[in-house]
Amino acid sequence: MRSLKTSFLACAMIAAAGPVRAQAPQVPGRPTPTLPAGVRSPKLAVTQPLPAQDLAAFVDGVIAEAMASDHIAGAAVAIVQDGRILLLRGYGVSHLDPSRAVDPQRTLFQVGSLSKTFTWIAVMKEVERRRLRLEAPVNDYLPDDLKIPAQGFRKPIRVIDLMSHAAGFEDSAYGHLIVDKPERIVDVADYLKRHRPRRVREPGLASNYSNYGANLAGYIVARLNGTSYQALIEREILRPLGLADTSFREAYPARADLPSPMPPALTARLSTGFEWSGARFTPAGREYMTQGAPAGAASMTAADAARYMLMQLGDGTLGDVTIYGAATARAFRTPILDMPEGFNGWAHGFAVTRLPGGFRGYGHSGATQFFFTNLVVVPQLRLGVFVTTNTSTGRSIGQRLPRLITGRYYAAPKAIERPGDPTLVRNAARYAGAYLTARRPYHGLEKFVELMGGTGSVAVTGDGRLVTSYGVVQTWVPAGAPGQFLASDGDDRLVFQLDKTGRAVSFPTPSGNQTMERVSPIWTRAVFDRVAALAMFAAATTWIVAAARIARGQPATRAQAIAGAASLVVSTLWVSAAVATWTWRPEADSVGIMYRFPGPWLATASSLALLATVGAAGLTIGLPMTWRGGGWPIWRRAVHSASTLVFLALGVLVGLWGGLLPWR
Repeated sequence: MRSLKTSFLACAMIAAAGPVRAQAPQVPGRPTPTLPAGVRSPKLAVTQPLPAQDLAAFVDGVIAEAMASDHIAGAAVAIVQDGRILLLRGYGVSHLDPSRAVDPQRTLFQVGSLSKTFTWIAVMKEVERRRLRLEAPVNDYLPDDLKIPAQGFRKPIRVIDLMSHAAGFEDSAYGHLIVDKPERIVDVADYLKRHRPRRVREPGLASNYSNYGANLAGYIVARLNGTSYQALIEREILRPLGLADTSFREAYPARADLPSPMPPALTARLSTGFEWSGARFTPAGREYMTQGAPAGAASMTAADAARYMLMQLGDGTLGDVTIYGAATARAFRTPILDMPEGFNGWAHGFAVTRLPGGFRGYGHSGATQFFFTNLVVVPQLRLGVFVTTNTSTGRSIGQRLPRLITGRYYAAPKAIERPGDPTLVRNAARYAGAYLTARRPYHGLEKFVELMGGTGSVAVTGDGRLVTSYGVVQTWVPAGAPGQFLASDGDDRLVFQLDKTGRAVSFPTPSGNQTMERVSPIWTRAVFDRVAALAMFAAATTWIVAAARIARGQPATRAQAIAGAASLVVSTLWVSAAVATWTWRPEADSVGIMYRFPGPWLATASSLALLATVGAAGLTIGLPMTWRGGGWPIWRRAVHSASTLVFLALGVLVGLWGGLLPWR
């Protein structure tokens, strides 16, 4: 779920290392690394295993602090290294009334998009069997009613484009990706037909995360095998690995048009999801993703996650079971797209993560409305970390824990914050401005809501640092060629794409899962808020002037009388749209917007805005008539004309933002 932000003006239409570090011992046959003067060695060499007792105490403390500060009801952690489980812990509760503690061996958590890693393994198994070619167009494997239309683009979408999240689809999720009632679940094929996103760019150019793309890949491999996706994953991965407590089936009443539901024995052990109300934990209803099972329907225990990580660290083999071969193992460590040096990417569907100490992790995070999960394996350290939570506030700890562990035990202390560059201040205009994620809806009310969430930004400080803000805030300093930056307090890198004049036009985020594109001010909340505020002022002025005219009995021509009445209607429509939007308020129901989008209030606001825009257009056409003959004084005609143009400007802006399509 993407974060949503609103304000009053939107109503016009709406995320410790100890002080002593031992010198790393020399490994036979390998020279001791040379470190810069003044930099201490890591606590452990890469060949040394984590100390189990110290690790347990450290993780217990980190999780306890996160659960208290972030108000998390329950969590589970699994850490593996050198072919064995180092730590398997459950924290907090999985159920209330009666309370039930999290059991890492038995409690199932919904793991969201971590599910995609199973899909990519299934894809690569078909590649190994030579029944699927990564370079082949996806349409070669789809029935006619699911084939992706060209939409004017030159290149077809290939299977490998799905794995790199570079198919070029727009993003769409509200109202269909996750549902809260089992009767709203549809078959994967039906979902793919009903909710096919538009293509918005050529495939293979840039990664912009796509649930639809992963869902499409899962459908393809299931179709090749003549079975459901759930049955395929059970046969090919879960049963061979002994993952008896992992399932892509969900707890819904059995239906002939859907795969068999989750067995009752597993359903009884599935953790409840929770919301933090500010004072207490509130159990949430079930979430369903069977319609997008290959993208996010899995539930699993921490113990099963440990075995899953051991298989990945074993290059596809666990004990005497081999799930995939050496070539596939290499693929899951090889990013598909050419990324700038130091950047992450998608290693045939697995997310590449840059960790403290220069280590690279491979895995995937996952999120539903209430469950947040992260799994990272670090082959250089023979290490795997899995963490999952069951509360809507639990996202942060999953992202932080793998970094905290590698940073504490294997990374040298952070470098002192790098100084800024005064020359950057002189070139600030090349980079500073508004940036919008390319992973977004491009039409309809979903586009409108996304834009109302605000754009990202790039700014330059007075001491020559670059500051990016797009959900996370980071500070950067110039590093080398124009457009290249290094984190001021770490080793993350930022590389802008520049146009012929040297002006920045876009940049991939360090995570590699989206591209931020520079946009004109018309797409920013600042412009929208000003136009909306002006329209609300114009509406109030229209009513005040009309009341004064009636009270004083001021004369008016027939055209002026009609225009004055119509202007009152348009004003009322805009104010009503504002009231409807304020009643809707996505920040008051950020979960409901995912389940019930657009909902009656947003649809009403959009309908009212559409009528107001049509009315404003009619008023604009009639403006010359209000200036003919006698009637209104000059100032009254000027006020009417200015208000009309403001109403039309807001309508045009809302239309460009997708807010005039209540049926979409």
